[in-house]
Amino acid sequence: MKLKTSAIILIVASGLVILFNFIDFRMFEYNPLNAIINLFLPISLLILGISLISNKPANYNVATDNQNIASVGDNQIISIGDWLIIFLITIIPLVGLIFIIIWANDDKNKIRKNYAIATLIWWGITILFTIFLFSTVLSSFFRELLS
Repeated sequence: MKLKTSAIILIVASGLVILFNFIDFRMFEYNPLNAIINLFLPISLLILGISLISNKPANYNVATDNQNIASVGDNQIISIGDWLIIFLITIIPLVGLIFIIIWANDDKNKIRKNYAIATLIWWGITILFTIFLFSTVLSSFFRELLS
C-alpha cells in the first residue's frame, strides 16, 4: 500500500472516531479526563496522517551527508559505552537531574546537549501531565468525601 493511501485511510478512520466520540456526549458527563484520553489517540493519529500527506521527500544527497559527518569531528561521537554511562547517570534521582541540567548548557558536545534538552522537555511534559492527573483524581475524591 502506498504512503499517501495509508495516510488517507488513517485520516478518515481517526476523523470518524473523533466524530463518534463527539456524538457520544455521555463521555463528557462522567469524567473530563476520560474524554481527553479517548480523544488523544485519534487526534494524534489525525495529525500523523496529515503530516504524512504533506511531507514531501527531500532530495537525498550522499556527498553532502558525508561532508556533514566529517565536519562533526571526533569529539562529538558518542559510543555505546558512553550512552550506557549517560543512561546510568540519568536514572540516579537527584544526580541525574543535576547532570541533565549541566549537559543542557554544555556547548562542547552538541549530541549530548540535544539529548539533555529533549530529556528536560519530556520531564516537564510528564510532570505537567502528572499534576493534571492527580489534581483531577484528588478533586473527585474530595467531592465524594464532602458529599
